[in-house]
Amino acid sequence: MGPRSTNAGWSVDVLADERAVAACEDPWARLARAASGAPFTLPAVAMAWWRHLGKGRLRVTTVRDRAGALRALAPLHERRLGPAVAVRWLGTGLGAVCEVVAAPGDGAAASAVWSAIRPSRDVLDLVAYPAEGAGLPGLRAPSGVLTRIVETELCPVVDLALVPSAAAHIESRRYLRKKLNRYDRILAADGRPFSIEVVTTADRLLEVLPDLDAVYDRAEEARPRQHLLRPPWRAFTLDAMQGAAVRGQLAVFLVRLGDRPVAFDICFVVGRRLANWVGRIDPDAAELSPGHLLLRRELEWALDQGLGTLDLLVGDDEYKQRWATGAYGTGHGLGGSRAGFADGRLALAARERLHGIDRSRGR
Repeated sequence: MGPRSTNAGWSVDVLADERAVAACEDPWARLARAASGAPFTLPAVAMAWWRHLGKGRLRVTTVRDRAGALRALAPLHERRLGPAVAVRWLGTGLGAVCEVVAAPGDGAAASAVWSAIRPSRDVLDLVAYPAEGAGLPGLRAPSGVLTRIVETELCPVVDLALVPSAAAHIESRRYLRKKLNRYDRILAADGRPFSIEVVTTADRLLEVLPDLDAVYDRAEEARPRQHLLRPPWRAFTLDAMQGAAVRGQLAVFLVRLGDRPVAFDICFVVGRRLANWVGRIDPDAAELSPGHLLLRRELEWALDQGLGTLDLLVGDDEYKQRWATGAYGTGHGLGGSRAGFADGRLALAARERLHGIDRSRGR
């Protein structure tokens, strides 16, 4: 669709072509850095998903002011279901927390993206929308569209403004203090060198990739989950990490015991947020609790970098709660016209059908 103007004077456009999106990636990346949101608000991650796993049609929606400056962007795509079209985040299916990308305080621009919704045809299916996410107020009551927000999961976070140092944070939490002291004693008695490398460049990422593969393979052998370094996800994962590294947005924390890699966390730096996206542990090293050792190093690194938040993303697991100072909720945004939506039943049916397609393709 061509640009349309809203009553507030915003110019709203839908980019359905990868070349048009590519021309917008630099201002999109700057906006994402200012917003400090989740990894899939980064063009390097969202567009890598589209290139390798996306189905349907791109629908990246942009909002510009009268001077032509990008003020908000919704990283969306669509999937057709008969006469209806399901509108979803880029990254849906990978537990991707996502929201409209806009600078803090620019709520009017963020809400304007929904003026591009076609009420008679579109079914909104927006999974893992942060409870205070940009653009959400405008989604709750756009003209001609019924919406429902269904609460889903929590994302624990460490607010680094409340943490004077990693050591002080651990000291204030009896469980962490006792456990980490114990693991440090075990490591000292073991005698093998212990290290956690922080990988931030594309060149170094390629060099340590065999180590990541080895840990992922051993972890999946013991407990199959979702091997993001094997097909059909591998090409996406590598593309996303390399693209983020080029923009200074990658931090992979790799644990070695002696010469053996035993654990890792893949994190993305989004503005002032360090987001812990995915990690795996070699089951043979589980008694050392590398997960807690990794989080200690990530907390130290985030503080050293002057970041504001360590985001542990979806999943209110106990080990995350041990570190967190708080959490934010996510919701599933459902919407459509009164005729097509029918209190969410069409959207839910659309989602079930789409996920059935995804499961049949191994996604």
